[in-house]
Amino acid sequence: MTWRPTGLACVAVGLAACTTPSENQAVVIDDVPYDLLGTVNSTPITESEPRGPFELELFFISEADETLVRVVRAREQPPGLQETIDALMVGPTEAELALVAMRPRLSESLNPVAASPTGGLLAITVSDEAQFRDLNNRLPSQVLVCTLTQFDNVEAVELRDSIGPIPLTGANSESIGSQARRENYNECEASDAEALAAAAVPGEGEDDPPAITDDAESG
Repeated sequence: MTWRPTGLACVAVGLAACTTPSENQAVVIDDVPYDLLGTVNSTPITESEPRGPFELELFFISEADETLVRVVRAREQPPGLQETIDALMVGPTEAELALVAMRPRLSESLNPVAASPTGGLLAITVSDEAQFRDLNNRLPSQVLVCTLTQFDNVEAVELRDSIGPIPLTGANSESIGSQARRENYNECEASDAEALAAAAVPGEGEDDPPAITDDAESG
């Protein structure tokens, strides 16, 4: 008869003798990915908001020769599209008008409302009462285009009324279709209002009469 160890016998000879060969083998643990060993950070990463100060460029039209004039306004918050359009409608401030005579050249009945840009195109709905379908809409359209294309997500501007897209006129009075870009208005080359004001102020002694020398008195 074959002798088999009982439970008490296992205790007597030691537990190691009662384990199977597979239980005695060392367990090999594969390499654990480092990110599983590190400390888990459950705090979501948020993008930091841009910090000011910011600048907003507005383009108006010179009363003297109907050329573009640029004014720069300092801001603490990034400007929005509709907010910028509203600023154009209000026109230059008294301080800006003190630099140079200019106006926005936008009809008070225009009532422009901007939609969200799609694929770089900004559609602006205007009132029918503004009669913006006049072929001579170069000045107001370039004011809008040059001001609004300063935003990174705006490459072109389209004006619409109840009929649909409005044909626009370029800088040289040529038809440019319904989508206008900066290139249609000579890349929006404009004079700076402060520079114009500085150039209009004569330098010291510029208007003074020439000094009289001793030779001139003796002659």
